[in-house]
Amino acid sequence: MRRLKRIFIFVAVLLLVYSCSKSNEQNYLAMVGAKKISAPEFSSRYNFNPYLSKMKDGQEARKALLASLIAEKLLSLQAEAKGIETQDIENLIVSHQREAMIEELRRDSVEKEIQISKEELQEEYERSLKVWTVSVYGFGSLPEAQRARRELVRKSPAGRQSPGQAPTKFKVLQKELNWPLSNPQLENALYKLKLHEVSPPLAEKGKYYLIMLQSVKNRNLPKAGDFRQRRSALEDHVLRRKIREKYAAFFYRHIEARMGKLNRKAVERALNLLAEQLSFGHASPSAPFANFKSLPDEVDLSGRNMQPELAAALSVTFPSGQKWTTKKLFSYLKNGPYAFDYSDKASFIRSFRRNINLLLEHQAVYEMAREQGYADKEAVSQDAAMWADYYRASSFRYNLLKQFDKPDSQASGQNKKFGLTRVQEERLDFMDGYLSNLLDKYEIEINNRMFRELKLHKLDMLMMKSHFAQRLAAPVTEPLGGMPRWQKKINNLFEKFAIN
Repeated sequence: MRRLKRIFIFVAVLLLVYSCSKSNEQNYLAMVGAKKISAPEFSSRYNFNPYLSKMKDGQEARKALLASLIAEKLLSLQAEAKGIETQDIENLIVSHQREAMIEELRRDSVEKEIQISKEELQEEYERSLKVWTVSVYGFGSLPEAQRARRELVRKSPAGRQSPGQAPTKFKVLQKELNWPLSNPQLENALYKLKLHEVSPPLAEKGKYYLIMLQSVKNRNLPKAGDFRQRRSALEDHVLRRKIREKYAAFFYRHIEARMGKLNRKAVERALNLLAEQLSFGHASPSAPFANFKSLPDEVDLSGRNMQPELAAALSVTFPSGQKWTTKKLFSYLKNGPYAFDYSDKASFIRSFRRNINLLLEHQAVYEMAREQGYADKEAVSQDAAMWADYYRASSFRYNLLKQFDKPDSQASGQNKKFGLTRVQEERLDFMDGYLSNLLDKYEIEINNRMFRELKLHKLDMLMMKSHFAQRLAAPVTEPLGGMPRWQKKINNLFEKFAIN
């Protein structure tokens, strides 16, 4: 009995030692003071960094990124220590945390268990080999489109749909459509149509369309191995469609009842005042999305350029009891992931209304995520910390270098060797010394094993967030160059932790 008891105690001690060693195991790639560089942050900022694609040596690219991130964390630490943070920076940090919570909730509630069968993939592949010829009819309002559809379609005695004569007053455009279709509504309608059938009205950017299927034909016969080569794109397209379908069901079940109620009268008055301050239509029409931009910083939403009583007016009331003024609503739109169409005044107003609806949906999802404790999820915390450090460091660096701002007449003169102006040289020399001193001020530790074993893939392009098309998935950081004192100290630091 005593022997059994000793064995039990021995095993318990072993388990305790093992659990302690596991808890003390480094779960970060580097620590800069109290700032952590996690493996997910390093990976995402490596994958989505076009500057690193210019570096042929992968190990050197890793080291360059690590040096840049260490510098960023050092500047963020200094910003916090000096208490320098504007309201704009705070708003951006809060906005990114909201987005991280929304994305994480959607992944857990909508995307996690979605699977794609071989049959679905094969069906999508067969669709990708087809070309659809359609007639497209455009209308300015939904009632117009509905009346036109009744004229275009008549019911046969058998109850089957057959085409009517297209009235000449309708504007019609013949188009050939190929896979993949970027418009989800159009894709869903097209796949359900039979020959000569007319779709229900489709809405896009404030206008309405009908499509009539005229013919379907196959492209040229695919080459050997075509399915295998295109499999990844096919899977991605099917996955996105299934996510949309599942999210629609999730929205009606959990989100719709949480949506805020808009005081349209107050919002429309404020919107018209805002539109009067802006100019439109300056971008090149040939550049895709050139007219889509966020609200400009010079638009003052504090109430000075808006009637004070209108800025303070109640604009949104949520079922949760939360209330937003017009000023708060416009602030969320300014700092959030929303793009507005500056083609002309009417387009801007339509895009503004769409973004309000999108913001209210995001707020409803955010409230659900907050109630379920998503603010404390590790993935959310890491993403929020990454963006907070990036914004704080960028703002702090900008304020440090303001002392070198000079009139154009004093900023001339160029270094023949490096192609830098005199002011640029002064700024670079200052940051070289400043960052070098910070390396001595804060304790830095690098996890050599994680740095060495972390699997990375350079995508050589910018990636956007899954559910926020206007937001980068990770901040882009340029490799630091032209700072010899900093580089010498960083090399010594890398040598200390055997980073070769």
